[in-house]
Amino acid sequence: MQEKIDALVEKGSRYLKDGQFERAERAFKKAAALGAGASVVNNWAVSRFYRGDYEETLRILEPNLASPMPNPFAHAVAAQCLVELGRKDEARVHLDRAIRDFDKGLHDPFIQTIFTRKAWGEYTVMIERAAGALGEHRLVLDLYRRWEQYHVLPEDRFLAGVAAFNLRRYRQAISHWRHLPMPDWEFIGDYVRVAGLLEEGIIPAFPLEYHPPGALSHGEKASIKSDEDAEQLAQLGTTRILVLAQVFDEESDERESAFKLRGLILLGGEWGVQLGRQLLSVASISRGLKGAIIHTLVELGAYKEGEAIPILEGGEMHEVKYRRTQVIDILRSEWECRVREVRRQREAGRIDEAIKVVSDLVNSEVFYPPAALVLATLLRMKGELDAAYDLLSTLEEMMPGHPVILFNIAALWLQRGDKERARSYASRIDPSGQGQEFREKLRELQSYL
Repeated sequence: MQEKIDALVEKGSRYLKDGQFERAERAFKKAAALGAGASVVNNWAVSRFYRGDYEETLRILEPNLASPMPNPFAHAVAAQCLVELGRKDEARVHLDRAIRDFDKGLHDPFIQTIFTRKAWGEYTVMIERAAGALGEHRLVLDLYRRWEQYHVLPEDRFLAGVAAFNLRRYRQAISHWRHLPMPDWEFIGDYVRVAGLLEEGIIPAFPLEYHPPGALSHGEKASIKSDEDAEQLAQLGTTRILVLAQVFDEESDERESAFKLRGLILLGGEWGVQLGRQLLSVASISRGLKGAIIHTLVELGAYKEGEAIPILEGGEMHEVKYRRTQVIDILRSEWECRVREVRRQREAGRIDEAIKVVSDLVNSEVFYPPAALVLATLLRMKGELDAAYDLLSTLEEMMPGHPVILFNIAALWLQRGDKERARSYASRIDPSGQGQEFREKLRELQSYL
């Protein structure tokens, strides 16, 4: 009989570790029915807990909760269930019992004959999670320090970092997180980076959950099936950390960052608006991202169209006025004449004069794509590649797949020394319908690649 119980427990433990909670529960339930002890009942309960069924978890735990024997794990899980069910007063009772049981077990000779010090030490994580679920951040830190000599799992250190983060002790959070082992905790670099930004006051404070990224709660994988799911995901501190870490990563794709940042601002409530406002004054945020932020803030009503918006550019604060531009037909003659004049100035070497004239066209009430394309070309000639890229990205969104725009973006990446991205854009160019001059320039570009 014992061999069968041991086999079921081993199988259940493997399923639990792999996140196969339903299978884990079946194995532990069978082992419990054969007479397995309280620890197996705990594992059966936690398998149900990770599936989000808190009432049933409490029912499974009933014999362990009623027992006079110390069982800190059972009471810690019960506390978390009760928090989820909105019964916080009861949850605190079980958290207090979990703490007392753990301390008692450290000196109870009978408990020490059943559990190794390592096995008992693993219970600190579940107790700290319960304290975190109740928002008792200082208690999490107190328990971490009090039981530091008994810690077995690196998650103790992670949870201490979360508690410090939620108390706005960002340096302390960084100190805890930097010592987590790799590669299992590789994501912690993002946590450290964002905690540093908070310490510098670059982004507004927000609460952080007591579980690693990739889970909505207790091991459930995040999935977005509705607008409500998306809004809930944007409210998670974990989501905010991962997105902000990407935004502040110099190697990240700007368009992808802009899309995700827009989601944080749109769905982040008051915090999202505050984030958008603060990022407009951050030097490392590109001009393109700031444009996307302004657009989103106007969409939310945080600013009105035409209102002066403070923004940091070139190391100095300026005021810009946002307006929705009307895109006009590419063949409109009066605008085409003005663009042809700019092109003549460019060919004559009067680059600065050409930039001034075409900038006035681009910044007018009407957005004329040929003018924007000429300005992007002039900016590339002057080496102002970030500003040129912003314009070309706007044009690409308006006219995806246009060969002239793709050519210019490919040339820009080549100018930056990134041949891989240049090849990516060049490979998408279809020269059909373009003149001989364009085809020759394309062949020349391809020769460099």
